[in-house]
Amino acid sequence: MRTKKVCTGLLVLMFLLNINYTVYGIQPGSTGGHNDRVIRLLKDRLHVSDSEIEKARAEGKTAFDLARARGMKEEELRECIIYDAAKAIDNLSSSGIMPKFLTDMIKSKARAKIQVWDGKL
Repeated sequence: MRTKKVCTGLLVLMFLLNINYTVYGIQPGSTGGHNDRVIRLLKDRLHVSDSEIEKARAEGKTAFDLARARGMKEEELRECIIYDAAKAIDNLSSSGIMPKFLTDMIKSKARAKIQVWDGKL
């Protein structure tokens, strides 16, 4: 119980000091952050292949370009990303890893960042 309180305190302190921290593990070969979530979303929901993603990166295209080619609007892609991020963050609260007020703060910050994201892959 003491460990949980210490971890929660550290997380609150990190956010108060505006230190960015990834709350999920980074897989081998991944860059971490929301970019992996976007790529997974493009693959799972829009059936974009790895080769299409790499080609788009090389050509300087954005995730929005790939989504548009599949019939999804920029705002729809943003909302899908926000929904997926919120779901992952809510799991932290429901499993007791993080208190609800902290997950609400994280979701708010994630939403704000996604709203201004330029779509870069």
